Amino acid sequence: MTNSNSTQTRTLKVEILEKNICTISMRDIKPYDRQKFDYTKNKDKIMGIYMRTRSYVRNLKSFHKKLWDLHFDNGNYYLITLTFNDEIQFRYIEQRLRTFRTALKRRYGKFEYVRAIELTKKHSYHIHMIVQFIDFPLDLNKNNIEALWKLGICDIKQAYDLRGGIQYITKYKENSIHYSDDEYLKPFKSAIQKRDKYLTYFPKNANLFAKSDNFGKETIDKETKKIVTTKEKFKNFLDYLKERNKQIFTRIDGHNYLDKDGKQRYCMDKLYIRGSDIEELLKILAS
Repeated sequence: MTNSNSTQTRTLKVEILEKNICTISMRDIKPYDRQKFDYTKNKDKIMGIYMRTRSYVRNLKSFHKKLWDLHFDNGNYYLITLTFNDEIQFRYIEQRLRTFRTALKRRYGKFEYVRAIELTKKHSYHIHMIVQFIDFPLDLNKNNIEALWKLGICDIKQAYDLRGGIQYITKYKENSIHYSDDEYLKPFKSAIQKRDKYLTYFPKNANLFAKSDNFGKETIDKETKKIVTTKEKFKNFLDYLKERNKQIFTRIDGHNYLDKDGKQRYCMDKLYIRGSDIEELLKILAS
């Protein structure tokens, strides 16, 4: 979307996952060639113990995309939040989670899950899990979950909108098409160090996001088509989506790059749409 000629013809790749879910790939600009990293000036950051903010955001977006591209069968999904009464070192969290998952399976039977580890404003860890049970758990409640967890206060609620739950644990903004990196990071400001915004409080290489092998079912048969449009039509299409953001969920992934003059620009890579009849929307784009 960098050519000033608004009538430039563009070919967009569209993947329709369901009647009301699709992705539109629009990437046509390669990221700029990054300068070689100066290890002497950034030795403390490279050799430090903290995860870089860039890595954190990249892992988060990648995990969200992996979940978003799955097709979910109707099931017994629950959103569970686990907290710690006492401070705990990050390397012990996965061990505590394995113990909890074993206890949960013994009590309620086989299940699939996805989980994300977050930080509170006081920099203490807590965990969000979306759990899918094979059999409906009759006595699943807050007290029983806390008895199985044994480490702190828990919260549990049924996830009627599964994709909404995914947006929640990955903190994607639902009512905004355009966002800058700074706006994107607002929900995660507790994880980012005030003294050095390029670093988080998480340990380097921390496994913050994970899912079981069979959580969700990968969509095998995607309907793929190409739409020929222009830059002007696509801009009008985005404006239309923005006006209807209460009825249609949209999200854009993109990247920053440097143009030939050295100025930083933004390129949109992929547009995610959910919540309407996709075929009708695509007619607007192609008309």
